[in-house]
Formats: sequence, structure tokens, C-alpha cells
Amino acid sequence: MTTKLGSGVALVAGGTGGLGRAVSLALLERGWTAVVTYRRPEEWEALQRVEGANSSRLEGARLDVTDEVAVAGLISNLVGKFGRLPGSDFAKWPKPEDIARVILFLCGDDAKVVHGASIPVYGDS
Repeated sequence: MTTKLGSGVALVAGGTGGLGRAVSLALLERGWTAVVTYRRPEEWEALQRVEGANSSRLEGARLDVTDEVAVAGLISNLVGKFGRLPGSDFAKWPKPEDIARVILFLCGDDAKVVHGASIPVYGDS
């Protein structure tokens, strides 16, 4: 089943890594603009080569996503360019470990009856 997402702009932290790359490609295939952060230029270049046809909607930002000042600057630039991202208090965003626990739950037997659900993981943001 393909979920209908509409279109928009998504910031994918670590967008050239395993999970981030898959998310970036899926968003691009569905008409979204994907802005990805990356650390290694060769991973960014590999993503650009793979995406080819949709590369006009793919943007990259080389930065360490643990640097809150750099991320805040990137968000500010994206808001200026696209005007569609909300302001956020990054201190209230869920931590990767929190998101990982949700993913692990969804992969386990306790979630075997969960199908086609959107699970919001916003923390206090």
C-alpha cells in the first residue's frame, strides 16, 4: 500500500545514512522536497547519483545534527526559502533513543495488530 502524502518540504537528519536515505528516497518518489543533512560528501554524492530524476527536489546540508546552533541556522534558512517549516524548541524534540523505542515497539509482537497507523512522536514540541 502506498500512503498518499501530498507534497511538502521535509528535513531529514542523517539523510544519507541507512534509514535516512530510505526516508529521503521515499519522500522524493512521492513528490516532496527533501533537505538532507550529511557528514561525508561521498555519501551525499552517492544519494544524488541514485536519485537522478528527482535530484532537483533534493538539497543537502553538510553538518553534524548534534550541533544545535548549526541545526537552528539550517532551519532558519529553510524557513526563509520555503516559508513552511514551524519554529521549534529543539530541547523539546524527542531524543533518538525515544524514537528508537517506538520503532522497536512497532516491530514487535505487541504491535502485531497495528496496521496503516500514523504514530506521532513529537515529545513536548
